[in-house]
Amino acid sequence: MSKPNLWLWGMLLCLVTLSFVFPIPRVLVGSCVSVSLFYLTLGPQKHRKTTVLFLVFSLSALIALISWDEHTFNAMPPSQHLAAARKAQAEGNVGEGLRHTSAIPANASEKPEANSIAEDLQVKLTFLRRAAEEERQAKKARITVVPEIESDIKNRGYAVNVSRSDVPGEIIMTSKDFGDTDRRVRFLQLLRGRNGPAELLCLRGYRTVRLNTSTLPILGFNEQYSLDCYGSR
Repeated sequence: MSKPNLWLWGMLLCLVTLSFVFPIPRVLVGSCVSVSLFYLTLGPQKHRKTTVLFLVFSLSALIALISWDEHTFNAMPPSQHLAAARKAQAEGNVGEGLRHTSAIPANASEKPEANSIAEDLQVKLTFLRRAAEEERQAKKARITVVPEIESDIKNRGYAVNVSRSDVPGEIIMTSKDFGDTDRRVRFLQLLRGRNGPAELLCLRGYRTVRLNTSTLPILGFNEQYSLDCYGSR
Protein backbone atom coordinates (compact mmCIF):
# COMPACT_ATOMS: atom_id res chain seq x y z
CA MET A 1 0.00 0.00 0.00
CA SER A 2 1.37 3.44 -0.95
CA LYS A 3 2.10 6.15 1.60
CA PRO A 4 -0.79 8.42 0.47
CA ASN A 5 -3.18 5.57 1.02
CA LEU A 6 -1.72 4.87 4.46
CA TRP A 7 -2.16 8.52 5.41
CA LEU A 8 -5.75 8.44 4.21
CA TRP A 9 -6.53 5.30 6.17
CA GLY A 10 -4.97 6.90 9.25
CA MET A 11 -7.04 10.05 8.94
CA LEU A 12 -10.19 8.01 8.46
CA LEU A 13 -9.45 6.00 11.58
CA CYS A 14 -8.89 9.18 13.57
CA LEU A 15 -12.11 10.73 12.28
CA VAL A 16 -14.19 7.69 13.15
CA THR A 17 -12.58 7.47 16.60
CA LEU A 18 -13.19 11.15 17.32
CA SER A 19 -16.82 10.82 16.25
CA PHE A 20 -17.42 8.53 19.22
CA VAL A 21 -15.93 11.10 21.62
CA PHE A 22 -17.03 14.42 20.16
CA PRO A 23 -20.40 15.40 18.59
CA ILE A 24 -19.21 15.15 15.01
CA PRO A 25 -22.24 14.77 12.70
CA ARG A 26 -22.61 11.15 11.63
CA VAL A 27 -23.60 12.21 8.13
CA LEU A 28 -20.27 14.03 7.79
CA VAL A 29 -18.34 10.99 8.97
CA GLY A 30 -20.26 8.72 6.62
CA SER A 31 -19.66 11.02 3.67
CA CYS A 32 -15.93 11.20 4.39
CA VAL A 33 -15.68 7.44 4.71
CA SER A 34 -17.61 6.85 1.50
CA VAL A 35 -15.62 9.33 -0.57
CA SER A 36 -12.31 8.08 0.84
CA LEU A 37 -13.14 4.46 0.17
CA PHE A 38 -14.14 5.44 -3.34
CA TYR A 39 -10.75 7.06 -3.81
CA LEU A 40 -8.94 4.03 -2.44
CA THR A 41 -10.73 1.73 -4.84
CA LEU A 42 -9.47 3.70 -7.83
CA GLY A 43 -6.61 1.94 -9.52
CA PRO A 44 -4.71 2.61 -12.69
CA GLN A 45 -7.67 1.22 -14.59
CA LYS A 46 -11.19 2.28 -13.63
CA HIS A 47 -13.95 -0.22 -14.35
CA ARG A 48 -17.43 -1.10 -13.23
CA LYS A 49 -16.28 -2.78 -10.04
CA THR A 50 -15.24 0.64 -8.76
CA THR A 51 -18.80 1.90 -8.93
CA VAL A 52 -20.14 -1.27 -7.33
CA LEU A 53 -17.64 -1.02 -4.49
CA PHE A 54 -18.50 2.64 -3.94
CA LEU A 55 -22.22 1.86 -3.72
CA VAL A 56 -21.61 -1.05 -1.35
CA PHE A 57 -19.42 1.01 0.93
CA SER A 58 -21.84 3.95 0.88
CA LEU A 59 -24.78 1.72 1.75
CA SER A 60 -22.80 0.03 4.50
CA ALA A 61 -21.81 3.40 5.95
CA LEU A 62 -25.42 4.59 5.89
CA ILE A 63 -26.69 1.44 7.60
CA ALA A 64 -23.95 1.72 10.21
CA LEU A 65 -24.83 5.35 10.95
CA ILE A 66 -28.53 4.59 11.34
CA SER A 67 -27.79 1.58 13.55
CA TRP A 68 -25.43 3.57 15.73
CA ASP A 69 -27.90 6.42 16.22
CA GLU A 70 -30.59 3.92 17.19
CA HIS A 71 -28.16 2.18 19.54
CA THR A 72 -27.27 5.51 21.17
CA PHE A 73 -30.95 6.35 21.67
CA ASN A 74 -31.76 2.94 23.18
CA ALA A 75 -28.75 3.14 25.50
CA MET A 76 -29.93 6.40 27.08
CA PRO A 77 -31.02 6.04 30.74
CA PRO A 78 -34.49 7.28 31.73
CA SER A 79 -33.06 10.49 33.20
CA GLN A 80 -31.52 11.45 29.85
CA HIS A 81 -34.73 10.60 27.99
CA LEU A 82 -36.64 12.82 30.42
CA ALA A 83 -34.17 15.68 29.99
CA ALA A 84 -34.42 15.35 26.21
CA ALA A 85 -38.24 15.30 26.45
CA ARG A 86 -38.20 18.49 28.55
CA LYS A 87 -35.99 20.19 25.98
CA ALA A 88 -38.20 19.04 23.11
CA GLN A 89 -41.29 20.29 24.97
CA ALA A 90 -39.70 23.72 25.50
CA GLU A 91 -38.70 23.93 21.83
CA GLY A 92 -42.06 22.70 20.57
CA ASN A 93 -40.54 19.59 18.97
CA VAL A 94 -43.54 17.33 19.45
CA GLY A 95 -42.31 14.25 17.60
CA GLU A 96 -38.93 14.16 19.32
CA GLY A 97 -40.50 14.71 22.73
CA LEU A 98 -42.99 11.88 22.33
CA ARG A 99 -40.22 9.60 21.09
CA HIS A 100 -38.26 10.15 24.31
CA THR A 101 -41.24 9.91 26.68
CA SER A 102 -42.33 6.60 25.14
CA ALA A 103 -38.81 5.20 25.63
CA ILE A 104 -38.98 5.59 29.43
CA PRO A 105 -39.94 2.29 31.13
CA ALA A 106 -43.26 2.18 32.99
CA ASN A 107 -41.56 1.33 36.29
CA ALA A 108 -39.03 4.16 36.12
CA SER A 109 -39.31 7.00 38.63
CA GLU A 110 -39.23 9.46 35.73
CA LYS A 111 -42.37 7.99 34.16
CA PRO A 112 -44.99 10.19 35.94
CA GLU A 113 -43.36 13.39 34.71
CA ALA A 114 -42.82 11.80 31.31
CA ASN A 115 -46.55 11.01 31.12
CA SER A 116 -47.36 14.62 31.98
CA ILE A 117 -45.06 15.87 29.23
CA ALA A 118 -46.52 13.34 26.80
CA GLU A 119 -50.06 14.55 27.55
CA ASP A 120 -49.04 18.14 26.86
CA LEU A 121 -47.31 17.14 23.63
CA GLN A 122 -50.33 15.13 22.51
CA VAL A 123 -52.51 18.20 22.97
CA LYS A 124 -50.08 20.20 20.86
CA LEU A 125 -49.97 17.43 18.26
CA THR A 126 -53.77 17.40 18.04
CA PHE A 127 -53.80 21.18 17.69
CA LEU A 128 -51.16 21.10 14.94
CA ARG A 129 -53.04 18.40 13.02
CA ARG A 130 -56.30 20.29 13.33
CA ALA A 131 -54.65 23.54 12.22
CA ALA A 132 -53.07 21.78 9.24
CA GLU A 133 -56.41 20.28 8.24
CA GLU A 134 -58.17 23.63 8.60
CA GLU A 135 -55.52 25.30 6.45
CA ARG A 136 -55.90 22.56 3.85
CA GLN A 137 -59.65 23.06 3.76
CA ALA A 138 -59.26 26.84 3.66
CA LYS A 139 -56.83 26.60 0.76
CA LYS A 140 -59.25 24.35 -1.10
CA ALA A 141 -62.08 26.81 -0.44
CA ARG A 142 -59.99 29.73 -1.73
CA ILE A 143 -59.40 27.81 -4.96
CA THR A 144 -62.99 26.68 -5.54
CA VAL A 145 -64.46 30.15 -4.85
CA VAL A 146 -62.69 31.73 -7.87
CA PRO A 147 -65.02 30.42 -10.63
CA GLU A 148 -68.00 31.00 -8.36
CA ILE A 149 -67.10 34.67 -7.90
CA GLU A 150 -66.42 35.12 -11.62
CA SER A 151 -69.82 33.68 -12.47
CA ASP A 152 -71.53 35.90 -9.89
CA ILE A 153 -69.85 39.06 -11.22
CA LYS A 154 -70.72 38.23 -14.84
CA ASN A 155 -74.31 37.60 -13.83
CA ARG A 156 -74.32 41.15 -12.44
CA GLY A 157 -73.41 42.50 -15.89
CA TYR A 158 -69.62 42.85 -15.68
CA ALA A 159 -67.26 41.17 -18.14
CA VAL A 160 -64.56 40.35 -15.59
CA ASN A 161 -62.11 37.46 -15.46
CA VAL A 162 -61.17 36.30 -11.96
CA SER A 163 -57.97 34.46 -11.08
CA ARG A 164 -55.81 33.59 -8.09
CA SER A 165 -52.73 35.56 -7.15
CA ASP A 166 -49.31 34.52 -5.87
CA VAL A 167 -49.73 37.16 -3.17
CA PRO A 168 -51.38 35.69 -0.03
CA GLY A 169 -54.90 37.01 0.53
CA GLU A 170 -55.12 38.66 -2.89
CA ILE A 171 -57.43 37.89 -5.79
CA ILE A 172 -57.02 39.24 -9.31
CA MET A 173 -59.82 40.66 -11.47
CA THR A 174 -59.18 41.63 -15.07
CA SER A 175 -61.36 43.76 -17.33
CA LYS A 176 -60.70 46.39 -19.96
CA ASP A 177 -63.34 48.55 -18.22
CA PHE A 178 -61.06 49.08 -15.21
CA GLY A 179 -59.05 51.59 -17.26
CA ASP A 180 -61.99 53.99 -16.90
CA THR A 181 -62.09 55.64 -13.46
CA ASP A 182 -65.88 55.96 -13.23
CA ARG A 183 -66.47 52.32 -14.20
CA ARG A 184 -63.78 51.16 -11.81
CA VAL A 185 -65.32 53.12 -8.91
CA ARG A 186 -68.79 51.71 -9.63
CA PHE A 187 -67.39 48.19 -9.79
CA LEU A 188 -65.64 48.58 -6.42
CA GLN A 189 -68.89 49.84 -4.90
CA LEU A 190 -70.68 46.76 -6.22
CA LEU A 191 -67.88 44.46 -5.08
CA ARG A 192 -67.79 45.84 -1.53
CA GLY A 193 -71.48 46.59 -1.21
CA ARG A 194 -74.04 44.77 0.88
CA ASN A 195 -74.41 41.16 -0.36
CA GLY A 196 -71.60 41.89 -2.80
CA PRO A 197 -69.04 39.31 -3.96
CA ALA A 198 -66.50 40.61 -1.43
CA GLU A 199 -68.48 39.08 1.44
CA LEU A 200 -67.82 35.56 0.19
CA LEU A 201 -64.22 36.41 -0.66
CA CYS A 202 -63.62 37.67 2.87
CA LEU A 203 -65.07 34.49 4.30
CA ARG A 204 -62.63 32.48 2.17
CA GLY A 205 -59.64 34.41 3.47
CA TYR A 206 -59.13 37.01 0.76
CA ARG A 207 -58.39 40.57 1.91
CA THR A 208 -57.41 42.50 -1.22
CA VAL A 209 -58.30 42.60 -4.89
CA ARG A 210 -55.99 43.59 -7.76
CA LEU A 211 -57.79 45.25 -10.64
CA ASN A 212 -56.03 45.37 -13.98
CA THR A 213 -56.82 45.78 -17.63
CA SER A 214 -54.43 43.12 -18.86
CA THR A 215 -53.12 39.76 -17.68
CA LEU A 216 -49.63 41.26 -18.09
CA PRO A 217 -48.95 43.50 -15.05
CA ILE A 218 -46.68 45.84 -17.00
CA LEU A 219 -49.45 46.69 -19.46
CA GLY A 220 -52.35 49.01 -18.71
CA PHE A 221 -53.96 49.75 -15.36
CA ASN A 222 -52.86 47.65 -12.36
CA GLU A 223 -53.76 48.56 -8.77
CA GLN A 224 -54.50 46.75 -5.51
CA TYR A 225 -57.54 47.62 -3.37
CA SER A 226 -58.84 46.49 -0.02
CA LEU A 227 -61.96 44.33 0.01
CA ASP A 228 -63.03 46.23 3.12
CA CYS A 229 -63.64 42.96 4.94
CA TYR A 230 -63.91 44.70 8.32
CA GLY A 231 -65.85 47.74 7.11
CA SER A 232 -69.55 48.36 7.49
CA ARG A 233 -71.82 46.95 4.83
